[in-house]
Amino acid sequence: MKKIFLLILVICLYQYIIAQDKGFSIGLGGSFDKRLNEYYDNPWVGFDHEFSDISEFSFGTQINYHFSDRIGLRSGISYSRKGYKLIYAWITPDGNNGVGDPLIPLESEFRLKYLDVPVSLFYKIVNANHYTFSASIGMMNSINIGESEISEMGDGTSKETAYNVFNTNSYLAGARIGLINNIDISENVFISIEPYFMYNFFTLNDTDIEKSDFAFGGYLSVNYRLNKK
Repeated sequence: MKKIFLLILVICLYQYIIAQDKGFSIGLGGSFDKRLNEYYDNPWVGFDHEFSDISEFSFGTQINYHFSDRIGLRSGISYSRKGYKLIYAWITPDGNNGVGDPLIPLESEFRLKYLDVPVSLFYKIVNANHYTFSASIGMMNSINIGESEISEMGDGTSKETAYNVFNTNSYLAGARIGLINNIDISENVFISIEPYFMYNFFTLNDTDIEKSDFAFGGYLSVNYRLNKK
């Protein structure tokens, strides 16, 4: 999977090199994702622990490259955070259920860090003054670069643990369809708003969590045209 990830980066660099006489733009932006349901498979038999999502977001660079007046490629590379929150419901013999104990966590947040490389083809449907509307279809590729757990212990202290061996998927992939709205704010600068829907081929999981296959989100970016098309 890492070879696929590196191949995508090489393709992006290649497109950048040959873009001297093409419609090419580069930008900065970020996204916010939300899965359609919060399903968790609780492996803790006898304990009614509560699982919930944490906000999933990304920020990074974006490129747009036109093959023709209507067809183009959209890609980039972003840092993203995914994960979940766990509120424990321990039952202990002393009846305190972990309260006051420095060794028992009462609440934990599991933060998963990824590098995301989306690759999409888009087709321009509307081309008006200072506005274009396009439909896109492509893939999201994500590689795990870090994982940590932040816990609030029973005595009120906070404990953070970083993992060298990742418990979750080292590589994630998904199919994505989007609606790209580009709004010109000057001759070379435009804002891009892209709501999207995604189907994940690989669920994000470890011993505590099973992520939904479906998610939706949006990407907002500010872009600069290096060459007009």
